[in-house]
Amino acid sequence: MRDDRIYRKLQRHLDKQPVGFPRDRSGSDIRLLKHHFSVEEAVIALAMSYRYETVDIIMDRIPGFIKMKGALIPDVADLRKCLDSMSQKISIMRKEENGIIYYCLVPLVIGMYEGKVFEMDAEYLEAYDSYAHAMQHGLSFISTYVPQMRTIPIEAVIPAVHDIMQYDDVREHINNTSGPIFIIECSCRKRKKIHGDPCKQTQRSETCMVFGDIAKVMLRFNQGREVRKDEALEIIRENQLEGLVLQTYNMQHPEVICSCCSCCCEVLGIHRMLPNPRIFTSASYHAAIDPGKCIGCRQCEKKCQVGALTFDKKKKKISVVDKRCIGCGNCLPACKAGAVSLLKKMDAPVPPADFEGLQEVIMRGKPLWRLGRIIRRTLTK
Repeated sequence: MRDDRIYRKLQRHLDKQPVGFPRDRSGSDIRLLKHHFSVEEAVIALAMSYRYETVDIIMDRIPGFIKMKGALIPDVADLRKCLDSMSQKISIMRKEENGIIYYCLVPLVIGMYEGKVFEMDAEYLEAYDSYAHAMQHGLSFISTYVPQMRTIPIEAVIPAVHDIMQYDDVREHINNTSGPIFIIECSCRKRKKIHGDPCKQTQRSETCMVFGDIAKVMLRFNQGREVRKDEALEIIRENQLEGLVLQTYNMQHPEVICSCCSCCCEVLGIHRMLPNPRIFTSASYHAAIDPGKCIGCRQCEKKCQVGALTFDKKKKKISVVDKRCIGCGNCLPACKAGAVSLLKKMDAPVPPADFEGLQEVIMRGKPLWRLGRIIRRTLTK
């Protein structure tokens, strides 16, 4: 069982990263890791961190030669080949700056799981579902010091008079991106389809968008489908018309825009179950209802993916449950009476600049998060 010992070391190593990869006593954590890393790759991952680093730095952390099951990586060139192979699967991430290539670890979600969309099958989903539905993983995902995910409002609902930052403006983000744009199949909808439970919100599968370093990796390995900026904007409009929620990594220059629904997306599914989902996502806006204009048609209520709108049967009016609203804006175009508006929050958070910055912020708060986890365990015994 030498291999399992290596994967156990990797599980502990990944759990020390910002988002974490907690142990599951059923062994589902090890089964899942085997789908993402070969034994050789697991040893390499043990020498990596959430910070982007060069192949030379990673090589220096590997004691001597890596020799597992006859595999041998004696030099930097062979290690680079392995790292590139791992980045192709998005088991890790790769970026290039000024001709220098860097690599880093990524979380399970958002990261390794989404990278499996190109080769997702029932065997992988059995391992993923067993682990993802464990309480330890759920707490690790939603209890980070700052939320991993950011909800941005749909394009149609932000008036020009608003002091809107580019990280909240999907149109500006697409128009100003310098690199390629790729459309990929939504991993959550593909998962549900394989399980025989297709999406109830849309019949389209290519709804998620990637930019920057992730898009460059897909271009390098011929994955996904490259689109022009006008095509990307049209896909976003279609997503908005179908009431999908725009979610990105919580950073100023997001490399992923997901278009989510609560019937498939595990993040929105969790939000729908929680009493206060607002604290588990980052957003600059919240919905407000003008009771004088509301005609009680309840069309906005039907559009809300997280149950943030409630109908008063006596007054025949809609109101917003503030602690549930995540500021997606899908309720606005549904209201023909013009009773709904999207207001900027006074304490709207400024997200970290990039992926590494987000990971650093989460990591700095990890001791506090661990203390909170201990307290929660004590209170629920």
